Amino acid sequence: MSLPLRPSPAWDFFDKSNDSSHVTCRKCKAEFKFFGSTTVMIKHVEAHHRDDLNKMQQFKRKHGCNERSSLSEATDKFVLSLCTSNVPFNIVKNEHFRSFIHQLNPDYQLLTTDGIRRKLGTTAKVYRDSAKKTLKKANVSILGRIT
Repeated sequence: MSLPLRPSPAWDFFDKSNDSSHVTCRKCKAEFKFFGSTTVMIKHVEAHHRDDLNKMQQFKRKHGCNERSSLSEATDKFVLSLCTSNVPFNIVKNEHFRSFIHQLNPDYQLLTTDGIRRKLGTTAKVYRDSAKKTLKKANVSILGRIT
């Protein structure tokens, strides 16, 4: 499984607007237009928040943080929760939900609704496979009808 989450350290400092047209620095609230590249964001962090960037990198090295792995697992669990509930994907656009997630973990980058749809195929398959194994263990005869 690939890890498309947070390929750039810039996302440790920036949040994307709901419509993905702008990014805002968490440290100083500077806002930039977003065209899909993190170049401007990285330059901003290097110019204005170099000490914070160094501290963050040192902390991650010292504590052996595998942030990508834990964030990927969190994203898998989030999408699985959407798969197994009646919560609409556009919950990720709700400012109160976004604020709640940011309060839990300021470094977590929520998927967009399109990102959820892409991830859903893999997550749904894992959930179905797990359910099939559980049913198989219980010797449920209906197993042959599940696809």
